[in-house]
Amino acid sequence: MVAEVLPVAKVDSIRRLKAEHGKVAFVGDGINDAPALAEAVWVSPSTRAGPPSGGDVVLMSGSLTGVPKAIARSKATIVTSI
Repeated sequence: MVAEVLPVAKVDSIRRLKAEHGKVAFVGDGINDAPALAEAVWVSPSTRAGPPSGGDVVLMSGSLTGVPKAIARSKATIVTSI
């Protein structure tokens, strides 16, 4: 996990993680993160202030505990659809 880094460092971190581990998910609201979002699967937490800002995956509860649940559901979907 990488947190609290500047936008350019986010891109570098995502590229390094992808080289080491393959696919990478980026959790964030998308503000000032366009280059990082282009490098990873974007997980966007929804907020009470308004509708979801976008993302490849939107956590409607706004809670980060939804990340492992979304990964598990994605894996189950892939397995059952093949």
